[in-house]
Amino acid sequence: MSAYFKNNSIVIPFVKYGDSIVADVILRYYGGVDFEIVGYGDITVDDSIVGSKLVDNKLIVNVFDYSGATYSNLEFKITSGLNLVINDFDIPLPTFNNSYENRSSDVRIDTRVLRAPISAKIKEEYGTISTSAITTILDIDLDGDDDIFLSVHWYGEGGPSGKHSLENMQPVPGELYINDGKGYFTLDKGAIIPDMPRFVHPRDFINADLNGDGYSDIIMADHGWDYAPYAGEPLKALISNSDGIYSVETIAERRFYHGITALDADGDGDIDIVTNRGNLLLNDGNANFVEEQISFGSQVFGVVSTDVNKDGRVDFISMGHSTQETPKLWINTDTGFESKELLFKEDYGTILDASFTDLDSDGILDIIFLATGSSNTDLWYQGVGIYANLLNGDSTVKELVEIFDNQYTRWFDYMNLVDIDLDGDLDIVSEDARHDFTLINYGDISFGF
Repeated sequence: MSAYFKNNSIVIPFVKYGDSIVADVILRYYGGVDFEIVGYGDITVDDSIVGSKLVDNKLIVNVFDYSGATYSNLEFKITSGLNLVINDFDIPLPTFNNSYENRSSDVRIDTRVLRAPISAKIKEEYGTISTSAITTILDIDLDGDDDIFLSVHWYGEGGPSGKHSLENMQPVPGELYINDGKGYFTLDKGAIIPDMPRFVHPRDFINADLNGDGYSDIIMADHGWDYAPYAGEPLKALISNSDGIYSVETIAERRFYHGITALDADGDGDIDIVTNRGNLLLNDGNANFVEEQISFGSQVFGVVSTDVNKDGRVDFISMGHSTQETPKLWINTDTGFESKELLFKEDYGTILDASFTDLDSDGILDIIFLATGSSNTDLWYQGVGIYANLLNGDSTVKELVEIFDNQYTRWFDYMNLVDIDLDGDLDIVSEDARHDFTLINYGDISFGF
């Protein structure tokens, strides 16, 4: 629970002090940077984890909510008696109510370069030759800049005719890189995630605040061994404790998880999860989930959410092998989700990702698909096709428009919309800069290199 401001005072629900926890510590504000401890509640001997601590003549408050804004890492110095002054604080990056918006970032980095200092060691220890990383970007330490969580998948040297076998397979640990605020990243060695999860074949990492403590949590889709019988892996999340340390929790049973999205599906103010397997995981607000089911076909491999019709309820897209399972827009209504079919290109029917923007300037969000070759063509998983469903006001499709088509461009997993050339409109880039893909938006649904 975050500290909050009330009656000209900061109220801190719990403060760790030695072996004890002090409840309801009240700091009266006197102006400037000056405060005084004017009250507190029960003191108990307790080893519970809390978000504030008193140590070395300093009071540290992890998260503080004030007038609709959030502050973090507040450091008070005790000057005399019960008097304190603020030494320092941070303003964390905002966390939104759906994981698509949480993808927005100024950080775009080549993960091969980022991982270069440890890639040889990971290959030696775990036997993987893969260098392709799945990432999520978040302000994990609430210091106002974006950090990077990622993992490569396990792929044995020599492929299936070599060492790539279930018997040789070793799950590979994730990696967390901390931003120093100047764009330099350092590998975290367990300070924030002491028990780092390991992955067989991660396909989608997203982040959202699942337990309402002000920290973004990381949800991790790993579909496991990518061969029959496609048994999958459990769906797991890195859940923050109130002290900013993360622990791994299993939130759904083993399935072939390829895509996930986070949104408030039932309008109760907390963040739920939808998976490509049709699992709707309803959150109780404390990252405990009750599972319901949405009717998806077996060829859905991705889900992405945003408030498409701007009615205050978050909707989502389901997509995958479109020639076998038509992509759909799922509108969040008072009575649940209602689906509307979307259009796709037959030759680029393997849809990898979706993004949202108003391409035709009519005030209505449109849907951009990143795709590669369809399974019923000679170009399966070859090339890149990018096209858009322009929507009407009732969220039906007005028109399918082509943005990019090149069968020789190497496909990539995820895209972002970023104003690269600072001209006021959104350009299309590969999420991972290793792919070096940038399409400049020239306006009027015209893009080019």
